[in-house]
Amino acid sequence: MTEKKYGFISMVRYQCAVQIRRKETVIVFYVVSLFVFMNFVTNVFSFWGKDVMEMYHPMKLLLLGSDSGAAGFYFLQCYPILVSIPAGFSFWKDRMSGEVVLQVARTNKKDYFFGKAAAVFLVSFCVFALPLLTEIALNCLAFPLHATGDTVGESVYDPYYIETVKQYMFSGLYIWSPYAYAIAFVLLFGMISGVLGVLTMAVSTFSIRFRVILLMPAYFLLYGTGHVGKLLHLPFDTEYFLYLGMYSGGRLSAAAMFGLMAVLLLGSVGVIHVRAKEDLLR
Repeated sequence: MTEKKYGFISMVRYQCAVQIRRKETVIVFYVVSLFVFMNFVTNVFSFWGKDVMEMYHPMKLLLLGSDSGAAGFYFLQCYPILVSIPAGFSFWKDRMSGEVVLQVARTNKKDYFFGKAAAVFLVSFCVFALPLLTEIALNCLAFPLHATGDTVGESVYDPYYIETVKQYMFSGLYIWSPYAYAIAFVLLFGMISGVLGVLTMAVSTFSIRFRVILLMPAYFLLYGTGHVGKLLHLPFDTEYFLYLGMYSGGRLSAAAMFGLMAVLLLGSVGVIHVRAKEDLLR
């Protein structure tokens, strides 16, 4: 009886199916969901019985909102560690268990490595984006859609508020539709999580014995960019939490953010491509 062969698409599907069942993925998904739930419940009790004129816009109450309270603050503090866990450890576990040899026998090195990388991106994206998209739906159901209040405590017609909105990274989209802005931002957040997951996988292709080391690349990258920006006196802010906060102001640079993500993704893919040609067990 011949063993089933996997092509690239089949390998992506198989790896996704395996990774979403792993305990690390499930735990992080529930952790993100817990942050969302805590933030939602806090907002429900905070605005219980209040007049609609006193309420904030539903999209201003999201976990990624810069003024969303304790849940949002602690989530962004934990994010550099959480983002590496769901799928970034997957290749490390395959290599330590010898599963990598079996999988390559079912396909080939190229399809295995790049199928694994694609699955890492997709699983990381879903783990972080799905709970946050669910929160958008919950807020739309639980809070009045015609509420216009803002967490900065100013009227939407106040000049200070207008200037604050102009500092959002995609202010034009927010002005057109706060709901479209929130959805687009969550999808972007998911893609950033996917890129950082692939970065972790690329590092895991080297001979690393201890899994805890794989938590470091994303952590040092996210915190390091803030320090590098200050040392180089760049004309824009580089602290990661400003870019991951949905309503952060300041000197934000979308070009710098997308450029860094592109470099990380291309660099990670390049490392994976080179490592795929080498001895799998080294």
